Amino acid sequence: MDFRISSRIQQGIERGRKTAARRPILEGSDLIHLDGTRLGKELIPFEAIREAYGQALAPDNEIQSAAATSCEPLHEQLRTRLASAQQRIQPGQLLLAHHTGQALELAVRTLTEAGDCILAEEAADPFTLQLLRLNGVDVLAVPYDEEGISLTELAGLIHSCKPKLIYVNPGFSATVGRTWSMKRRKAFVRLCTEHKLPIVEEDQSGTLHGGYKGKAPSLLSLTGFIEDSPVIHIGSFSHVIAPVLSTAWVIGNIGVLSAMAVVQQAFSRQASVLDQMALHALLELFDVDAQLRRVEAICEQRLRLITDLLERKGLPDVTWQIPNGGRFLWIELPQGLDGHALQRAGEIEGVAFDPGAPFFLLNGMPNTVRLNVAWASEAQLQLGMERFMTAIEAFLARA
Repeated sequence: MDFRISSRIQQGIERGRKTAARRPILEGSDLIHLDGTRLGKELIPFEAIREAYGQALAPDNEIQSAAATSCEPLHEQLRTRLASAQQRIQPGQLLLAHHTGQALELAVRTLTEAGDCILAEEAADPFTLQLLRLNGVDVLAVPYDEEGISLTELAGLIHSCKPKLIYVNPGFSATVGRTWSMKRRKAFVRLCTEHKLPIVEEDQSGTLHGGYKGKAPSLLSLTGFIEDSPVIHIGSFSHVIAPVLSTAWVIGNIGVLSAMAVVQQAFSRQASVLDQMALHALLELFDVDAQLRRVEAICEQRLRLITDLLERKGLPDVTWQIPNGGRFLWIELPQGLDGHALQRAGEIEGVAFDPGAPFFLLNGMPNTVRLNVAWASEAQLQLGMERFMTAIEAFLARA
């Protein structure tokens, strides 16, 4: 039987074929991975995670109860950890989800109708962009500059398309290695508050108030009382501890989160209670803040390493900006050098990385690539960069 695929899913499939940033890698391949968002094995606290899941699976644990739908101790832990003297998180202002993607989908389903306009930064993760589009909304891009999202462009789009929400990622895990300035964050929140535009903020650094190395605080923490805030904040430890600990939290207005909980029950019942209990145990037995500092320090060291290698190589018309945090280096290649074509050449050389074009909503920059310094070990990173630069040289020689 031939089944009819919905138009929005078919459009997503076609768009994914055209803009896929990552392709399947064969098992046993000796590729060095500078692609994706994963953490390397040496950055993941395996022993602590094993102990945490062991505690979650203990015979006397409430996970054995069929009635268990949420880990209340984790709710309390996160409300305490993520609060500040100026901003308390009350019961009902925090919701748990399977992962950040589910949390974002819950927010979009709750706040929009099919065909509504929503806004997003010009550059975002391709899978996030696909998730937004598959929910039947029209996603428009807001350009950015060195300080963050363009407020002039944003004001114009608010006036012209009456968006129902804006999705942003201003911090640690920024897609193109840029973080917003404090001045831009404050002005952005003021503008959205003035126009009553809901903000869906994603931050996978696991902090709200700056956390470490003087990072700027989240948008939510700049808005005072959570009940009056336009921000729905999505966070997770998956990018700084381990992907297996994918449990995400959503912080925001009680009314909105109550509606999101209804959507969650209708579509997926609830987040994994086992994962919640494991995260609760991990927060009890493991120094998460030390892990945050460790990952940041190692990524900073590795970013310096690869930029030093690029500088010494002196490839003509290859430019980059040293990011002020995170794990990604965004590289602009000479005009005419296509990131997708370079990706294929890189895999022949034995190195994988992401072409830049799929990260853009409109007019993607085909002559860009993104490198992830958190997956490969330092020795692999050096070898991977040699292979990466060899692939570029081969392209330039043919140009």
